[in-house]
Amino acid sequence: MIAEDLKTRGRTLDHVAGLYDLIIPIVSLGRSNYYFRRTIKELNITPEDKVLDIGCGTGHFSELILKVINFKSGSITAIDAAIKMIEKAQSKNLGESAIFDAVLAENLPYDDNSFNKASSLFFFHHVDYDLKVKSLNEIYRVLKNDSDLIIIDIDKPTNFFGKFCILCGEYLFRQPEIKENRLGFLPKSFKESKFSEVEILDSWFGYVSMYKLRKN
Repeated sequence: MIAEDLKTRGRTLDHVAGLYDLIIPIVSLGRSNYYFRRTIKELNITPEDKVLDIGCGTGHFSELILKVINFKSGSITAIDAAIKMIEKAQSKNLGESAIFDAVLAENLPYDDNSFNKASSLFFFHHVDYDLKVKSLNEIYRVLKNDSDLIIIDIDKPTNFFGKFCILCGEYLFRQPEIKENRLGFLPKSFKESKFSEVEILDSWFGYVSMYKLRKN
């Protein structure tokens, strides 16, 4: 699916789609596959699950999820606002259980209560505060009750190395959205969203955090 209107204030990464799979291990300091596996573990993904992934890039995380879910009853729906990312993901031909849609996180085209697990890895530093809250509320809407959302993203730094890394990214990519995360706006957006149960599960390098949000 490609949404009719993909205009967004958020940053899209069409321009790096061809190199994305090579870049991610570098910018994640070699931890990308660990983040993927840890997310699957924390979500406790089972063969019957209907999983939603926000900001899927080229679909590598979806490939790992497909090793867990049942091709007949489970599915992974992965979205990104960058059409070239979705086209790259679709070109992997992962089967009918992998659905890649070019849609906006702040305007999801899915029915209420469509999914029972959701994930977002390094998406929220690409959108401003208002879009953070809107995207969270859309994820909340399409999740079933008693379902979890795992978020891994840039967060307020807790040491010099973390602050250095964030400032480098902030000025190199000229993204004020990264500054918002550096100033602690990510957990603040959780509090303003409809999610009432939020737990921090882990942190790495002094600037990357893992959160679990639950829809009760």
